[in-house]
Amino acid sequence: MIKKAVIPIGGLGTRFLPATKGMAKEMFPVVEKPILLLILEECANSGIEEVFLVLSPNKMFVKKFFEDDASLEARLAASGKLAYLDSFKNIKNKLKISFGVQEVARGSGDALFPAEKWAKGEPFAVLFGDDLNYTPNGMRPVIGQLIDTYNQTGKLVIGCKYVDANEIHKYSSCILGKQLSENVFETSGIIEKPSKEEAPSLLSGLARYVLPGNIFAVLRRTPIGRNGELNLTDAMDIVAREEGAVACNFQSIRYDTGDKLGYVQATVEYALRHPEIGKDVLAYLVGLAKKGYNVNTVPKSGNEDNSFK
Repeated sequence: MIKKAVIPIGGLGTRFLPATKGMAKEMFPVVEKPILLLILEECANSGIEEVFLVLSPNKMFVKKFFEDDASLEARLAASGKLAYLDSFKNIKNKLKISFGVQEVARGSGDALFPAEKWAKGEPFAVLFGDDLNYTPNGMRPVIGQLIDTYNQTGKLVIGCKYVDANEIHKYSSCILGKQLSENVFETSGIIEKPSKEEAPSLLSGLARYVLPGNIFAVLRRTPIGRNGELNLTDAMDIVAREEGAVACNFQSIRYDTGDKLGYVQATVEYALRHPEIGKDVLAYLVGLAKKGYNVNTVPKSGNEDNSFK
């Protein structure tokens, strides 16, 4: 069983400046939970026991989030609000979390090297912090789906979804072979950001992988990409061509939280599912739509109606 996962969170988050000048984008809240905490819940609910977070030098403050705060807990206990930390405590109890630093950002492949000794030559999962995947209760979390696929095939697993043909140039494209099950295909390669005409398929690798223990040796002989970085996609392509790999079309509702619209969509939809505020959020949105509310119009004094109920 795959019991280890690496989460690289060293990116600059330039699309969210100036907010990311003082805060990691992976710590942005989706209602009350940071994106990173939701990803860690995906790990814990998939049977992962150890997680290695790869930070950049300017994100060392993320470590502080995982430290116990006796003063805060005392204040919450005194006011009967200690349960507000339950989700945080639950993850701390389930996962052993370690940290490493990528001193200079040299690409997604290079970001894995701080975890090499920690991995001890074992296969491990990789989850990138730009993506959230929601799976309903009773459905296996996405990284769990990939772990199951690895256990069945013993090969590198590329977590994939189908993307629009006109968007494939922004992503990657798997070279598909034999279909092994409804959602799993053999793949003999993966191409980074191909043109629409060059793409061998519309099944694209999206931020969730299970890598073999020899991935670091492969990364060391992977050519630097056109962007001047060591790309994980290029290393996975080598493994797929030399040893074979599989593409798993994972089942989830995916949010690209590295994109402004994707982040807002995640926030709204997680809020709609929230047991405390979901109904009120729905009523607000329905009312907003019915009234054709103009967000640039200031209500007249004494006639404010912001409830939309």
